[in-house]
Amino acid sequence: GVGYDYGLTGSALLCRHGVVDLSGKDAARATYEAVFSVSPLDRFHDDKADILEQEGLIGAGADAELSFLLPASGPPPDDLITFLRLLCIKGSDAFLLESIFRSEVWGFMQQPVSAANEGTMLDTLEGLCEGALEAYTTAAAQDLAVVADAAAPRRARLAAAVKLSERQVLRNTLDWVGDHRTRVDSLEYYQERRLKGLKLDRPVEESEIVDPDQPIRGDVPWLT
Repeated sequence: GVGYDYGLTGSALLCRHGVVDLSGKDAARATYEAVFSVSPLDRFHDDKADILEQEGLIGAGADAELSFLLPASGPPPDDLITFLRLLCIKGSDAFLLESIFRSEVWGFMQQPVSAANEGTMLDTLEGLCEGALEAYTTAAAQDLAVVADAAAPRRARLAAAVKLSERQVLRNTLDWVGDHRTRVDSLEYYQERRLKGLKLDRPVEESEIVDPDQPIRGDVPWLT
C-alpha cells in the first residue's frame, strides 16, 4: 500500500483513519510495503535466518521475513538491497555464509557480491513489482477517472487514489531496477574488493617471481 504520514502506507491510512489524499499533492511521499522472506526450501535457510537474527532483524526462531517501504522517488532502501543480496546468495557465493564470516557477512551484503547475485537480486525485486502491478483488476486510466469524478462514491475514489499512488511507487522501483541493471557489468564485486584489500590486484614485481628450479634463497625472508 501507499503512505503519506506517520510511517503508514496509504492502504493503512485508509483502513485505520479513512483518509487518503485525493489531490495528488502528497504523491511524492507515497510508499509501498514490500515483504520478502527466505524460503523454507532454501538450502541455506538456517544460515540466512541466523544472520538476520544476529543482526537483530528477526527474533529467535521467528520467520525469516522482513518488510520494507518502497519510495515514490529515488532508490529503494539500502537495507532492502542488502537483505535481497543475502536472500539471493547461492552457488559459488555461498561460501560467504560460512560461520567464519558470520560477523562480517551483513557488511559484505551492503556492497555488490557478484554479477550473478546482483542480477538475481534485481530479478527478485522486479518480480515483486511486476506481480503487484499485474494484480490490479482496474487500469490506471479507470482509477484516474474515478478519482476525478466528484459524483463517484467516496470509498471508490479513495481506493482508486491508493492504487494510483501504489502504481507510481512500483513503477519508480522498476525504473531503478532497469537503470541499475545497465551497470551490473561495471560494478566492483566481493572478489575484486578482497583482492584489493590483500593488495593482490597489482602486477607481480620481478622480485616476487619464484623460479621453481632454483633453490630457495635464505636472504629473502618471505621465502623462508
